[in-house]
Amino acid sequence: MNDLRKQMSDFRGQRAEHRRQLLAPSPATGFPTGCHWLLDSQCLGRKNRRGVTLVELLVVITIMMMLAAFALPRLGPMAKERKIREAARSVNVFLNRARSRAIETGRPCGVVFQRIDGDPRAVNMLFQAEVPPPYAGDTVSSRITVQGTFPNYLANVPIGTFQPKMIRRGELLQINGQGPWYTITGPDTHDVDGNLTPDNNGDGNPDGDDVIDGNVPTNPISPITRLFLSVDPRSQNALPWGTTPSAPLPFKILRQPTRTIAQPLTLPVGTAVDLRCSGTEVTDAGNNQRFATGSGDVTIMFSPNGSVGRFYYDNALGNQVVDATDPIYLLIGWRELVANYAVQDPSLAGVDEEEFSNWQTLTNFWIAMNSQTGLVTTAPIAHSDQAYADAAKLPGSYTTLTWQKYMIDASRQYARQASSKGGR
Repeated sequence: MNDLRKQMSDFRGQRAEHRRQLLAPSPATGFPTGCHWLLDSQCLGRKNRRGVTLVELLVVITIMMMLAAFALPRLGPMAKERKIREAARSVNVFLNRARSRAIETGRPCGVVFQRIDGDPRAVNMLFQAEVPPPYAGDTVSSRITVQGTFPNYLANVPIGTFQPKMIRRGELLQINGQGPWYTITGPDTHDVDGNLTPDNNGDGNPDGDDVIDGNVPTNPISPITRLFLSVDPRSQNALPWGTTPSAPLPFKILRQPTRTIAQPLTLPVGTAVDLRCSGTEVTDAGNNQRFATGSGDVTIMFSPNGSVGRFYYDNALGNQVVDATDPIYLLIGWRELVANYAVQDPSLAGVDEEEFSNWQTLTNFWIAMNSQTGLVTTAPIAHSDQAYADAAKLPGSYTTLTWQKYMIDASRQYARQASSKGGR
């Protein structure tokens, strides 16, 4: 019995000694010698622990949730401002690219602003455009005779023909290389795509469709032998054509711009060019929102010298071709605000910014084009309390639309004075 107790005591002593040897630090590594096989908590050491406690994890999660709750409400407006700024920058670059191409090629180049289907007051897609070579008939010997009384005339084609797909209403025609430019107004108004349709029998209806039903004619490719022309009543150099046909004369037609195959520009989702507030600085009847009406595209063309040459749009009077003499302004804003009417007193308590018009939203941008130099600049919307106070003093006979025109002019003045932020 004593021998058994002695053996057990010796075994415990040997085991304790062996354990001390295993836990002794190694001179090379500083870690216990037996850690490669001994799975004991005493062997792991606090310096080598890799995990975290549950309490520490909960503290970190709580801090992250507090930071997110503080930051997220501020990230939304920042993202919207970033999106509208990107839209303005993209339009600026796209316009400058067209201007550079006009200078490089020596031919008019520009941009087509395609109205949104169902919402013609807004644009979210832009295309590059170029002017095709002038058209002078199907043959070198093509000629026309002219007759009529100022300012409307009839041009017949006794020599050669006109191909209908080569001519569009609103294009300009010059006779014998001199004199005024005549606007082509006919021979009819039935072809919905803008191309002329033959009316060689002179009954006012397209050939092959002699019923006034507005349908596309059954023979739309028949050559045209007559054109209706008009000249600006203010023209001082219009020739006195008679009621009988003139001698056959050469002619030249300046064709309207057509889209190129270049990649179009699509604006960021939700943003748009607000045509309700876009237009020129000075227009007839004081209308500075020239692009607000109409359903056709708006096209702005740059001349080979870099200036803004002409712009094309339509209104209640039809297609319009205008030589650019005043600055052109484009408002970059939000599509959802295009339909909003201006709030005449934004300082009123309780007025939500979503009720403002695009020209009242200070995070939006004006893009201005100098017609003489072609310089394209971008500046943020800006207003002053003084402008609203001055507008409030307008005579009582002034309508809300007149008030809005006044305020838009004031906003554009700030845009002209601001430094450009576009194209960067």
